[in-house]
Amino acid sequence: MLDEEVILKGARNGSERLLILNVLMMTAIPTILFGGNSELAHGLFIALGILAPLNVIKYKNTWIDAPPSTLPLYLLALSPYIAALVIDILSVPILTSPGGNTGVFWRLSSPSYYDIVSAADSALTAVTSDLVTLAAVACGLSIFFITDSRYIIRRMFFFASSGAAILVVISLIYGGIESIPGFILPSLGKNSFATFTDASQWSAFAILWMGAALVIAAYSSQRFRLTTFLFSLKFLSLITASVLLGSVLYCGTPLEKTVALFLTSAGYAIIFLDTVPTKSNLARHWTSKYVGPKHKWLRLLFPAACYATLSVLFLAASAWIGTDSWNNPNERLIVSENSHSRSLAERISIIKDCERIVEETPLTGWGTNSFPTVFAFKQGADLGDMPIPSPYSDILQKFIENGIAGLILAMITPLAFGLRWLWRRDFSKSGALMFMTLAGTLLLGVFSHPFQSSAVLISFWVVMMSAFKWDDCQIR
Repeated sequence: MLDEEVILKGARNGSERLLILNVLMMTAIPTILFGGNSELAHGLFIALGILAPLNVIKYKNTWIDAPPSTLPLYLLALSPYIAALVIDILSVPILTSPGGNTGVFWRLSSPSYYDIVSAADSALTAVTSDLVTLAAVACGLSIFFITDSRYIIRRMFFFASSGAAILVVISLIYGGIESIPGFILPSLGKNSFATFTDASQWSAFAILWMGAALVIAAYSSQRFRLTTFLFSLKFLSLITASVLLGSVLYCGTPLEKTVALFLTSAGYAIIFLDTVPTKSNLARHWTSKYVGPKHKWLRLLFPAACYATLSVLFLAASAWIGTDSWNNPNERLIVSENSHSRSLAERISIIKDCERIVEETPLTGWGTNSFPTVFAFKQGADLGDMPIPSPYSDILQKFIENGIAGLILAMITPLAFGLRWLWRRDFSKSGALMFMTLAGTLLLGVFSHPFQSSAVLISFWVVMMSAFKWDDCQIR
């Protein structure tokens, strides 16, 4: 047997092993520590993010097949986020204390349109947020530049999605114990799920890793005997995806449920296309020694029919939930009438107040992490004096805090990789499923605030850079 005919079943070098460890640790730590919404989580996350560029340097210097352009291109891809950090460091504070006995604790100055300013409550708050983003991007980019193996990507997906599914099971058991009279256990609040203080952020996190689990199922080898199927990676991945889907259906908004069900339908449709007994599928998949050639067509037809049926059922459920919620004047897809989150009327009031803030927003915005402060000075009387931490739209918050310049800087690297991917004109079905998962998460970011969780942020970058690398991988 020739060396090039051997299928790799492990990491090729130490950099790939460190890559897997780095990705899993950076995903696990914010997940365990309240979705990443804590100072401890931010500190550990940034520290682990430093490993990613060091790993790229190690890979470039120790792996003989590493392209010479690896490190320069990696730093070039990071440069827009480094520039965003520099902008925040150079910004001028406009939240000041007038001093004296004026009865006013803080004052917000009005910047000119071209000023680079910061209305964050401290410079450390703004810089920490930028460093968290930079750490997530650095880790995600390291996937693209270090590995050339789908085995490595699939392994990361398997461990991360399985861990998320195990967390769901533990959380449900914890909730069951909590409901027993006489048991008093710590709680994160009525709008929380698992270790996340915000159920919507958990839903986005679960959708990302549900999509990853479906990718594993779509890419895994076919199993046509029931006994082998039940002990296969494909079946385990489908169970993992089902558990994560169930968590979204349990705590998500109608939009999150609709997106999750649609992606599940798409996943089963792709598996169906790979299983339906066409001539090419029969030639590629059939290796069973237990059934003769005359019966193999029937052996593929049954699982294909099951996958097709499930795909149609999930699609119908997605359409039903979406239509029912849209027709409900208290939901309109983006909120759940029976949840403990803000009502639709409150969301609309917040957006209207944000429109007035946008009119005063300078070219570079009010500064990273400035929204709570700015909104406290600008919010309408209908919202009272309750603190509003977010406009419940990541895209709107990005525009308010970082302006047009910040939006452009955030989009440069993903757009560059996207154009490169489109230029290849060679797309796999499993790769397309990853991009559908990413598109669904971005849609949630328009109507909610999932990316304020560093657990969601790192998961998005891991899945995104894996998607860009997937069809480039030479080792399948």
